[in-house]
Amino acid sequence: MSPKLPKEYSDFRRKQILISAWECFAERGYSETTVREIAKRMDASTGVIYNFFKGKEAILEAIQDWSIENNKQIFGRMSQKESVREALREFFENNFECGPVEDVKKSSRGNISLLSEAVKKEKIRMMFNASYHFMEENLSRFFREGKKKKEIVSSVDPTVLAGYMIALLMGLQLQMALIDRLGNAAYIQKMKELLFSNLWSPLSPDDKKGGRNK
Repeated sequence: MSPKLPKEYSDFRRKQILISAWECFAERGYSETTVREIAKRMDASTGVIYNFFKGKEAILEAIQDWSIENNKQIFGRMSQKESVREALREFFENNFECGPVEDVKKSSRGNISLLSEAVKKEKIRMMFNASYHFMEENLSRFFREGKKKKEIVSSVDPTVLAGYMIALLMGLQLQMALIDRLGNAAYIQKMKELLFSNLWSPLSPDDKKGGRNK
C-alpha cells in the first residue's frame, strides 16, 4: 500500500496533470494525445498520472469539472455586481481579458480542438452539451433580471440572448485559435464595445466618457 500524499502536494500534482493535459489537447488534439505525452510535458512518469486518474478520459472529465467549478465562481462574482451590465461585463472579461493574449489563444485552441472531435465522439459531445446548458441557464437568469430592471432594451427572449452570448464566445474563440491577426486585445475590446452598444439602453454619462468600457 503506497503512502498517502500530503494534500497540498496532491492538489498541486493533480492541477499540474490537468494543465499539462489541456496543453497537449490544444496542440495535438484529444485523440492524438497519450498519457505518456502528458507525463512527458510535466516531466514525470506515467505512474504519477495513474496515481490520480484511470486514463485519458478520466482526465478530460476532471478538466470539465474544473471548468464548471471555475464558471460557478465567475457567476458567483457576477451575482455580487450592482447591475446586470456590470455582471455580464465580468463574464466577458473573464473569458477574454483574464491574462496575456497568448494564454487566451492557447485556451481557445484547446476548446476548438475538443469541439472538432465532439462531432464524432459522443462522450465529448455530451460534455459540451452539459457546459452549454449550465452557461445558458445562468446567463438567462442575468438577462431576465436585466429586462426586469429595464437595463436591457431588447425584446428577445432571455434564453435566446444567452445563446447569442455563448455563440459570440465560441466565435471569438474560433477566431483567436485560427486567425492570428484577430487574436489581439484591441480587437477583443472593439467586439466588447459592439456587444454592449447593442444590448443595453443608451449609455450613461460615465459610459460616454469611456469610463466603463476601458
